[in-house]
Amino acid sequence: MRRGCRGGRCKENRMSGAMRLSLSQQPPQANVKHLIRQFDPHCASHPPGQLPPAKWMDVPFDIMREVVQRLAVHDVQTTLLVCREWHDGFSNGVVSLKPRLLKLEELAYRFPALQQLDMSACRRVSNHELANLHHLPNITSIVLSGCEDVSDEGLLHLSHLSRLASLNLSNCCKVTDGGLSALATLSALATLDLSGCVSITERGLAALSARLHGLHTLKLGGTSRVATISDASVAAISGLVSLTHLDLSGSHDITDAGLVHLAGLKRLRTLVLWNCMRVTVDGLGVLSSLMAIADLSLRGCAQLSDALCSSVAHLSALTRLDLRACERFTGADVREWRRLSRLQELNLKGCYKIEDAGLAGLSLLTSLTSINMQECWQITAQGLAALSGLSQMVDVNLQGCRKITSLEALSSLSRLASLNLRNCDGLGDSALGPLSRLVSLRSLDLSGCTHLTGRGLLPLASLTGLTALKLQHCAGIRRSADLAPLSLLTALSTLNLSGCSQEEGAGISSLATLTCLRALSLDGWRHVTFIDDGLMALTSLRGVASLNLQGCTSLTDVGLAAIGHMTSLTNVNLQDCRQITGEGFAGWTGMAHLTSLSLQNASMVSDTGCCAIARITSLRTLNLKNCPSLTDECLAALTPLERLCHLRLQGNQQLSDAALQHCARMPALQHLETSNCWHLTDAGLTALTALTTLAHLDLSYCWQVTDRGVEHLVKSLTTLVTLNIIGCHRLTPRAKCQVARLLGNPANI
Repeated sequence: MRRGCRGGRCKENRMSGAMRLSLSQQPPQANVKHLIRQFDPHCASHPPGQLPPAKWMDVPFDIMREVVQRLAVHDVQTTLLVCREWHDGFSNGVVSLKPRLLKLEELAYRFPALQQLDMSACRRVSNHELANLHHLPNITSIVLSGCEDVSDEGLLHLSHLSRLASLNLSNCCKVTDGGLSALATLSALATLDLSGCVSITERGLAALSARLHGLHTLKLGGTSRVATISDASVAAISGLVSLTHLDLSGSHDITDAGLVHLAGLKRLRTLVLWNCMRVTVDGLGVLSSLMAIADLSLRGCAQLSDALCSSVAHLSALTRLDLRACERFTGADVREWRRLSRLQELNLKGCYKIEDAGLAGLSLLTSLTSINMQECWQITAQGLAALSGLSQMVDVNLQGCRKITSLEALSSLSRLASLNLRNCDGLGDSALGPLSRLVSLRSLDLSGCTHLTGRGLLPLASLTGLTALKLQHCAGIRRSADLAPLSLLTALSTLNLSGCSQEEGAGISSLATLTCLRALSLDGWRHVTFIDDGLMALTSLRGVASLNLQGCTSLTDVGLAAIGHMTSLTNVNLQDCRQITGEGFAGWTGMAHLTSLSLQNASMVSDTGCCAIARITSLRTLNLKNCPSLTDECLAALTPLERLCHLRLQGNQQLSDAALQHCARMPALQHLETSNCWHLTDAGLTALTALTTLAHLDLSYCWQVTDRGVEHLVKSLTTLVTLNIIGCHRLTPRAKCQVARLLGNPANI
């Protein structure tokens, strides 16, 4: 897009044709480009006799909203900078925002169609600021998660939002029963999250129950804080008869007596009792009244035993059952579930007492499409026979089932698309033969199967539809020839060979045929010879977007230059590549899509090498942690990176205040980490006040900064959300308290 506006206004746009647009006739990207081109303020003049130019402000709201929703966030931000017409036109289409700086009156003026507002990323949300919500009459959804300064006073301002349908108050610990009483006037409220609101009691919940007759989704309790939801609380919400989704996760005080009060919630379709550890099988008797339940989570209910099978057996609408970490469950009574004809997903992860006999009843669950038996370590190949007749099965997770030595029972699952055998280290080369018959398999994880060799991979060659393969830490796959069977898997888009440290890097040349490959990981290939040659053989893989070479200690600038031919790369990890200097970056001239680059612990990377990185203007994340040769000159060279959002500089002890002055010229910077940069002082912090987008700053162990510099920084940077000052020994307790007050939360420092 071109900038050609004068005085904040666009030049006159003379475009032919009427303004009748249909986005449904073209692909999404084409639609957006077509529409932007049609209203481009820099288009040529229209021919004589045709209609005058269309204005962005004349675009119907629904069309503008469609355009905005199809653009990435940074593209929307860019369009707002082109000119006044574009700014106003695109602002009119924005319906959802997650700002870091909260100025509600200004937001209401700039985004008149705003309907969804997420304030969880704002540094400090005050009750006073919420008074300005009346400027947003169309608001339907508000997120205040973690806004710990919001109290009952703030909720009074929300009570006037007649269209509010969704409200998230999770971890707003100052909200009490009085605030809930104010919310009871919101007749349109349908979804409410009160998890972590530790000051509410049954009185406030009773007030909601008496008036919010349309509420259908309610989340209480919480897993990260002390739960205060009790049996009395459950009794208080028993009047919310329209509830379809109820989440009581982490409510440790709820007992069987409390669950009885759920009997009247006949419309309940989802019930989450995760970590309600006092609930027993007797309490599950209430399920006999809740016949509409389709999704039931009993995860972490440690007192439940096999007797739960009879409590669940009558739930004919059940499609998903989560029994993770129910450690007393053995599966002995699973046959009672034979009438659960709709059950599709069953999660038994961490049910350590399940043995082969406990799996026998699974053969009756013919509607199952997904089963998770991760860490059910007592299961053997004999137990897997119960799965052989489940013809609808699509996803099987057997991670950590170390006693399995054969996969013959799975060979009949013709629809199986995903199979996780991670850490099933009882599997040898002969065990993988039956997998060749799984023609629908798309994802296979064999990571940690340490007894596999290249011979074991031969049956995989027939899985021509496989798109994702993980072989992490398969220590037996070492010879160059071991990777040859993978050359036939031409549909592969993701391949993880981390920890499969080859004898020679040239072995990866077998992967050159994988033209569909989008992600490749060779993490941990240490001391592998000829790895540069192997990477040079992969230069034809122009579609690779993610490349992980962390710990490839033999990689040099020759291999680095070869990577430059993979012009579709968006993410490159070169951590711990200790032989590269960065000179190979000179060949990265076509990296128009690269957004993330990590050089952490690449100890030989120099200022000269970093200068070439400055040409990759698409970068948004750059990790230069512990690159000890870097100086201020490196940061000076990187200032053209106008899109850079996240910069890590920890441990670079040659950096001075001048480095921060250069960082201040990076207009998009949001995260800056300078831990253990010992030469930084207050002067450098003063320079950072120019970064109006900075939200997260790490100054830990920058021991020369003082009270004056830190206080001035926090007062000036109103967008700052978190500040790490651990180890800043010159800061006084008074200054630390002042910073905590300004940030609004001691946990943020």
